[in-house]
Amino acid sequence: DGAVLAVGSHYLEFIDLQHPAAPPLGAAELRPGADYAPVLTTGGGLWRYQLRDVVRCVGHWRATPRVRFTGRLELQSDLCGEKLGAPLVEAALARAVATLAAPPRFAALAPRQTPPGYLLLVEADGGAAAAAQLAEAVEAELGSVYHYAYCRKLGQLAPIEPVRCAEALRRYQRAHEARGLRAGDVKPAGLLLDPALVAALTEP
Repeated sequence: DGAVLAVGSHYLEFIDLQHPAAPPLGAAELRPGADYAPVLTTGGGLWRYQLRDVVRCVGHWRATPRVRFTGRLELQSDLCGEKLGAPLVEAALARAVATLAAPPRFAALAPRQTPPGYLLLVEADGGAAAAAQLAEAVEAELGSVYHYAYCRKLGQLAPIEPVRCAEALRRYQRAHEARGLRAGDVKPAGLLLDPALVAALTEP
């Protein structure tokens, strides 16, 4: 699983996406399960070029980390400086869902401007109580992310608000099919930044 880093060909550094303001890490400091943005210095003179990719450390081959591409940094929400990227949100959602007895059919975060904060769009059995339980679990997971926790502590971000959405998964698929995607290519995302898509999921 994953690809072994080419540590003999290039000098690689990694921005820890849970602590993006911290100094970049060397390859030997990568932790399995964590997400990073690579910074590349090549032997040809390209110096500290920050790639816009997100990779996850999935283990090691001998002492060298193995990584897998998981996405791009462009998919990021930043209302008040919390800097939530899609891979980080999806990992937090996955851990939160794992704490539930019955997983939801659909769950995704969407930023809300007024008041600043996030909606948790949920399609699940169990009614409002199940949606609220999942929102609390996601809030707890994101509380370990420094920038998000700091914004919450300052009161710049409201708590995550659960929103029950009827047939959210079907609506999500149909919205993407209407944009030309084949049904088999539609994959639910954990972070929704398109207001039109959010509106389609939350309409009565």
